[in-house]
Amino acid sequence: MITDMKKYEKMTRKELIMELKGLSSVIKKSEELLRKSEENANALLHVPGEMRSVMDIDYRILEVNKASADRLGKDIIEVVGKTIDELVPPDLAEDRKLKFREIIKTGHPVRFEEKTNDIWYDYILYPVFNEEGKVIKIGSYSRDITESKQISQSLREKETIMAKAEKIAHMGSWKWDLKKNKVIWSDELYNIFGLKIEGSTLDPEEIISKCIHRDDRNKLKELNEYAISEGKPVSVEYRIILPDGSEKISCLKEVSSFIMKKVNLL
Repeated sequence: MITDMKKYEKMTRKELIMELKGLSSVIKKSEELLRKSEENANALLHVPGEMRSVMDIDYRILEVNKASADRLGKDIIEVVGKTIDELVPPDLAEDRKLKFREIIKTGHPVRFEEKTNDIWYDYILYPVFNEEGKVIKIGSYSRDITESKQISQSLREKETIMAKAEKIAHMGSWKWDLKKNKVIWSDELYNIFGLKIEGSTLDPEEIISKCIHRDDRNKLKELNEYAISEGKPVSVEYRIILPDGSEKISCLKEVSSFIMKKVNLL
């Protein structure tokens, strides 16, 4: 700083004016960058439908968006400056403080799901560090995932019903992801082929080479290629080879639904 002052003392008035103009320009650019940074942070904080807040390590709310305040049944001004003990029931406040202490101790974010009044929320609590790498604030992000949960539950129920129906009818199904070139079998299809249920993806070429009779492999490949290229369903009978070496005649009905996916019924 002293060196800088000596430099300025040696400057002429014209040089000082030029230097001040340069400093002024740098300050203005820095202020503009700071303003834009604050605008971006504010935009992220107030994303519609997403609940966001920032707390200090004493569990006091520093910033909160409208969605979070609405969930508490309050205005933003009523939330900022309050501690979580003042805003939520004691058991929930204690749970949050436990998670906050873990974040402060480890410096790692915490993610969890929580159900409140029949509504499911996905939470992410994350640390905010200072220049020394010390946790000085804790950010909170949450969103309503009730619809996603309901869809997942409905899908599981339908899959359970389908699995029962397949078992009764002794039918199996499989999906072929053409982009990844992987096949997923239903449990009953494993039973039809006499194989142990693996529940993972399979290689279509390996299935044909190991499970399909050698005299039927080319026919099956050609029909699959036709169904893929034309987007049309095909029906075919072919022999499968069981693990004990015996043969079995099966009828495959392949139904095309998307260009990159085929759903097949056996």
